[in-house]
Parts: sequence; C-alpha cells; structure tokens
Amino acid sequence: GDTIRRFHDAGVWHADLNAHNVLRDEAGAFWLLDFDRGWLAPPRERWRRANLARLERSLRKVGLRAALAEPERDALAPLRDGFAGARR
Repeated sequence: GDTIRRFHDAGVWHADLNAHNVLRDEAGAFWLLDFDRGWLAPPRERWRRANLARLERSLRKVGLRAALAEPERDALAPLRDGFAGARR
C-alpha cells in the first residue's frame, strides 16, 4: 500500500495494477511492474481509488480467498493501511 501510495502521490497511474504486477523481493521491498500503458497526471482521488480497488479485486482472485473468508480477519487491511499511512 505504501509503495502504491507513493507512486500515486507522484502522479503515476498504473493502467494494469493487479497482483501479477506487484513483486516482493527477499529483502521485503515491493516492485511495481508493467507500466507500458501507465501515465503521469496530477493525482486525482477518483483514479487513485479505482486503481487500488482494481488491485484488491485481483488479490481476491489469485489467492487471498481463504484468508478473506475469515470474517474476523481483514487480509487486505495491510494494503489499505499502507496506502492510507504513506507519506512522501
């Protein structure tokens, strides 16, 4: 979430933000891939929310189903918390 928020704050929009375009390395750093249709623009709350929602849908599809099925646990909370708390 923090990485995505920093990109958004810089005006970087990822046209295909999905689970397959986010990698985490052995050191725990996150990398966003596949910017061939991305663009730079003044940050707008509407596209930022849509971009994050797209990633959440993708994460649900590719493997968080079991974790998301636990009502007492919000498996996407770290993503949302990182996005909400990121500072430049």
